[in-house]
Amino acid sequence: MKSLYFRFLSVFTAITVLSGSLIGFVCYYECEALLNAQLSNFIGESARSINEVIAGRVGSAAGVIRAASKKEFMAAGDTAEIERYLKNAVELSDFFYNIYYFSSDAKLSAAAYSDNLDVKPYIGLDYNGFAGDANMKGFRASALKSIELKSPLFSGTFYSPAKKLLFTYIAPVISGGKAGGLLSAAIYANDKNFQNFITALKSHPDQFICLFDSEDRLIASTGGDMASHCSRYASLETGKILWNPAAEGTEACLLVKVKEPGACISTLTGVGARAVKNTMANLRSKIISYTLLAIAAVIFISILFARALIRPVKALVDGLKRVDEGVYTHRIDSEGAGEIDEAIAAFNKMNEKLHKTRVIETLWNERWND
Repeated sequence: MKSLYFRFLSVFTAITVLSGSLIGFVCYYECEALLNAQLSNFIGESARSINEVIAGRVGSAAGVIRAASKKEFMAAGDTAEIERYLKNAVELSDFFYNIYYFSSDAKLSAAAYSDNLDVKPYIGLDYNGFAGDANMKGFRASALKSIELKSPLFSGTFYSPAKKLLFTYIAPVISGGKAGGLLSAAIYANDKNFQNFITALKSHPDQFICLFDSEDRLIASTGGDMASHCSRYASLETGKILWNPAAEGTEACLLVKVKEPGACISTLTGVGARAVKNTMANLRSKIISYTLLAIAAVIFISILFARALIRPVKALVDGLKRVDEGVYTHRIDSEGAGEIDEAIAAFNKMNEKLHKTRVIETLWNERWND
């Protein structure tokens, strides 16, 4: 009976292991496909959300400058009042590095810095003098365009004389239908507050964020190995989620670049291949663990089932052995239903008949001998 028991158990175990392994493999590859799809959706939604937040934050800050440009004291050119206002505005804002007021003659009349930098050395600065400066001529062009259009706009990025990467929001001060001055609010891309603001937008530890201006020049990034190579991704097609293969000094990554209509900033965000691999490794280990636990549970159940299945067969075999030994009074208890139980019932009936026959034979022999 041991051989029959082990045969049953071996069959059940083999079926369990094979089916469990197959289910585990299918689950893993299905989960991998689902995870890649979910990760792509996460990257796309994350980039759009980040871009909306940044565009909204920049737009809100720009609204402060637009409102300031419409103040009466701005149009009147009240330098003392303008200076007080700019100091309050830059202190209340955690977004602007500095705010400049240029009078109608294009000269700097008032300014305020978030780090309380002394503004006296800059007073009297004429932005028309930037015409021959390769770095600052873009600011001059933006200022002149803003005055010409009588409308606020963002400049491209540029480096200040102190080597700070800036991009500015420029708003003309309109008085009597004419531009009577100019407000310029600069956002310092490497400012601690601005960096903290960008970093706080990360929704995954291995995520990186890069900001580009309208000319695809890098404004800021969250740092890290991937972000240090962000300039490679500046020319990516907007809105397309793609897997970017590894290049020298970088790892592969899943990334997307988005830009809000009319915004001056585009956002690129991505997750390095290491994060994807770690996630897949965790998923694989969990699936393997759960599969092994399921296989162990099914094998345990199979052992119990095999024992329950073999028990009546073993009882029937033992009964036949007793008959072979000449014991006809042996009965096998059976309360179930099925072919094996029918065989047991037939055995009991046969044994009963054999017992009666044996008793009759014994009585006949006794009387015959008498």
